[in-house]
Amino acid sequence: MRVHRNEVDGNLKSWNRRMKDDPRSLKNKEDILNPEEHGRHFEALREQRIIELALEHWHNITCLNFVRDDSARSGNRIVFTDVDGCASNVGKHPLGEEQLVSLAPECIRLGVIAHEVAHALGFWHEQSRPDRDQFVNVRWENIDKDSKGQFLKEDPDDVDNAGVPYDYGSIMHYRSKAFSRYDDLYTITTFVSDYQKTIGQRDQLSFNDIRLMNRIYCSNTCGRNLPCQRGGYTDPRKCDRCRCPDGFTGTYCEQVMPGYGAVCGGKVRVSTGWTRISSPGYPNEFKEGQECSWLLTAPPGYIVEFQFMGEFEMYCKVRHSLCMDYVEIRNSTDFANTGMRYCCYGTPQTRIRSATIDMVVLFRSFYRGGKGFEARARALPANGAWNKWTPWTPCTASCGSCGTRMRTRTCAYGACEGEPMETEVCNTQPCTGMCAQKKEETGECGGFLSLLRGIRCKQ
Repeated sequence: MRVHRNEVDGNLKSWNRRMKDDPRSLKNKEDILNPEEHGRHFEALREQRIIELALEHWHNITCLNFVRDDSARSGNRIVFTDVDGCASNVGKHPLGEEQLVSLAPECIRLGVIAHEVAHALGFWHEQSRPDRDQFVNVRWENIDKDSKGQFLKEDPDDVDNAGVPYDYGSIMHYRSKAFSRYDDLYTITTFVSDYQKTIGQRDQLSFNDIRLMNRIYCSNTCGRNLPCQRGGYTDPRKCDRCRCPDGFTGTYCEQVMPGYGAVCGGKVRVSTGWTRISSPGYPNEFKEGQECSWLLTAPPGYIVEFQFMGEFEMYCKVRHSLCMDYVEIRNSTDFANTGMRYCCYGTPQTRIRSATIDMVVLFRSFYRGGKGFEARARALPANGAWNKWTPWTPCTASCGSCGTRMRTRTCAYGACEGEPMETEVCNTQPCTGMCAQKKEETGECGGFLSLLRGIRCKQ
């Protein structure tokens, strides 16, 4: 959760500085005879260790260093407490005071801690980016009335994306049903539907999360930039190698990552005939922890078409519409971007086409074994033809430039240049008169701008 700066109660729950990191250091008779005290002691040590591991993770992948200082009482620093659920203010305190990161017991997970620390270091939520309306649609009508402020876009003057594109797989992105009025309502939908189960993960920092942090804080760490491939960049922690997107390895990201726990993956050259790939052991079940990475490459002048077939099963959280294990397809021009993740039950029906001669397919099973997947791929001519655009969807607002509309088109054959979807702002005329129903002030049309553009009246 992102919160604005406000007053926080000074009665903070701090780490017990009498405790040593070794539980065997307990020597008082009262400690030995009090099981409840023992339980609190070990739980505090566990929480401290998980926080330290999350900070160590940020340290290992950036130029940032974190030093624990239990003696500090004031000044600019990060203080971990549990006064307000999972929450942090954004960025350095303007008055040089301490930066509070609240971690309630349910927040003591590596991904959640990394998320809140990112806020403290200056990261907004991904869906708060000024350009978010090109990628997702916020369903204001489904959001809990007290939580709508969490979905406002930030002012462009307050955001520096450092040229890193919108990332559906960012650890800073809300899940599909975050802050919904009812559990089954979507509050965020992706314009490209196959990205819907990608958003909201809290397992690990995405490649672009790390890339953005390094661009902001570590751009001058290394003396020279290496000729990294596949969207990689010079690693500020080890300047003699590249930091590579998932699926690639080697000094310059020139190699496909080998399979883990199975012999699978690699570079596969596809032709106009179908080539098949599958999860380890398919149609038998794969094992938990196995990983495979494929780079599918078409001949010059062609692109790759990919299609799932047969039975499909990868573990997901249906309630949150979120992949835990998945098959990820990266088909854009930048393999640093998180791709479309497929999971749950039932064979995906989308025919996926690459933007270039290459396509990356990642199989990741972090949590459970299962049936897995089978798919086929082939090369198609790069010069294709589009079908006609569909009619524009209804505008999401009646006036005041608050609304957007969308239309789509499909590629009739081959590879079609351009985008399969367009969005635009609609109903730009100012709102006039009195609203017959309750007024809503949402998104960029709230506050002062509503006086200029008119308040949005929900029709």
